Amino acid sequence: MRVRDIAGLLRLAGATLLLSATAISTGCGSGVDTTTVADTVTGECFSATMLSTTPDGVTSEARIDACDQAYRLEVVGGRRASIAIVRYDLDLVWLLIPEDRTYIVLGLDSLKTDTPHFFSPDVRIERDEGTTDTVDGVEAIRYEVKTSGAGGEHEGTMWEAVDMPGRPLKWVDAVTGLETVWKDAETGPADAGLFELPEGYEELQQEE
Repeated sequence: MRVRDIAGLLRLAGATLLLSATAISTGCGSGVDTTTVADTVTGECFSATMLSTTPDGVTSEARIDACDQAYRLEVVGGRRASIAIVRYDLDLVWLLIPEDRTYIVLGLDSLKTDTPHFFSPDVRIERDEGTTDTVDGVEAIRYEVKTSGAGGEHEGTMWEAVDMPGRPLKWVDAVTGLETVWKDAETGPADAGLFELPEGYEELQQEE
């Protein structure tokens, strides 16, 4: 499939919630070893509904499951469903198109940088002492933060639930005004299969 055709497919799938405008030019090809997935889902995982709202009121919704070196984002809405599996341990992103049972392999540099990559092991967060607050009735700690590393440098306000420290509950970027909220958040074990390529999917090759 040609690059311009894949770009159109990404737009139909609503994948712009996750991927940057240069995503198509950063494919990393096939032949990747996927046997280490079980090591990425050890310990406690995080799941939530993620709502991202631009300053002009446009909201995108996705389901996120995050564990150690991997996370999965399932976009809700758009003309097609799409699922992105981010594997930090393998330095790649799989974009799945369930309707066609196909997938695209992209590099980590295809990920958007308009929000800090809170689930990356390489993100660094500096914060103040924090103050008590609530988000949609959930007791939280509000911090003024600076982030660097994965996702680039950002300044903004971050909320963490009192009973879920280390996991984001809400983020507002001080520069762009982009607001992201993680609703119905839970922690616990996750199925390793969420972070693997499903059987029967065919890779779309990128051709200029």
